[in-house]
Amino acid sequence: MKIHIDMLLIKNKAVFIGVILLLGCTISCSRPAVQIEIPQIVFEESTADFKITDSFSKFKFIQLEQTDDCAFDYITKMVDAEDCIVVKTRIQNELFCFDKGTGAFKCRIGNIGEGPGEYLTVSDFFYNNKEKSICVIDPYHNSILSYDFEGNFLYAKKVEPYINKIICVERSNDGYLMFANLLYDNPEHNNDAYTVIRPDGTYFSFDPFKPVRTKRNASPFAMKPATVNETGITFCEFLSDTLFRIEKGEIFPLYKLELSQKIPSKELVSQLGPYSQTNLYNWCLETGYFPGFNNVFETNKFILLEPLTPASFGYFWINKETQKGIRIPSSNRLDLVGKMFLDGKSIIKVQFSNEHELISIMPAALVDCFHEVIEKNPGLTPFCDELLPFLDKVDPNGNPIVIIYEH
Repeated sequence: MKIHIDMLLIKNKAVFIGVILLLGCTISCSRPAVQIEIPQIVFEESTADFKITDSFSKFKFIQLEQTDDCAFDYITKMVDAEDCIVVKTRIQNELFCFDKGTGAFKCRIGNIGEGPGEYLTVSDFFYNNKEKSICVIDPYHNSILSYDFEGNFLYAKKVEPYINKIICVERSNDGYLMFANLLYDNPEHNNDAYTVIRPDGTYFSFDPFKPVRTKRNASPFAMKPATVNETGITFCEFLSDTLFRIEKGEIFPLYKLELSQKIPSKELVSQLGPYSQTNLYNWCLETGYFPGFNNVFETNKFILLEPLTPASFGYFWINKETQKGIRIPSSNRLDLVGKMFLDGKSIIKVQFSNEHELISIMPAALVDCFHEVIEKNPGLTPFCDELLPFLDKVDPNGNPIVIIYEH
């Protein structure tokens, strides 16, 4: 009898220890321990009658106001919040704020310098929905500077860990900051693709680049590989054919992407020599591999994935309700791209997404191309009746134009 009791105690103790270990993993790990079935997205080729604009019910066209203090052609980032559009210019890393309804210039966000409320450069910026502010990443001071939508400086905050080697940042609605990092040749620092800072200031990193290395000072693996959605942040890992989501610090696979071309493994890419996006792209063109995704955008109905060069690989469109995918072809010929845009078959230069909108920003000089396409294709009917009158009013030498696709 004593033997049976001892064995029962041992079994109960083992179960108790197992529960503690499982709880410990759930508390400390960033990924769930339980295996879940991942929905698969199969991408079919778009048909001749497919129009991406059929997925939207409203369209708005704006040209951003140009002034003596606010003139630029290209942007590298935009945020739509508080009835404003905030953009970061490509050359000077300046931040400008515009009225979303009219495109009128409102103010500059911060200034370049070393004084109070100034930054030396901007690696990226994001919208803080809790404070209703624009937050700028200053990599030289490892700080986040906060401004209101009138351009007034609010405060600066030092952060941990180092954020001086980042590509982009996204902030979830519940306060998690997710940084996509540059791949750089410095083993003394963190060399993971992502770093997440929790609302309490603690952080973790994941998705190691290893064994891939670069001989450059820094090399991006994508430009906007993550995007905010209604419940968290959706993102692509480095050289992965799976879309992931992070919610409240927990990471889980969202979709397995069934692509006609295979994404090479990290081990295979590491054998190609020092990494760069350009080297990977050229090698993929030669071998038939797919280089992965460069940009991710998401509404509450759709996900848009862009590779490094859509001209070569197309765009990838996911209907979240039906869990079906479509590959939308593109071209390196500007006239064909313009025709597809006017016909509603593609969207040019998507820069931002939210629950109900995709927002495209493109150089005003493209208007001349659109007019040429219309002249050469008299039977072409633009996807929206208001588009042609808008294009006729655009100043091709002015600031970029904004097109808002809303469903």
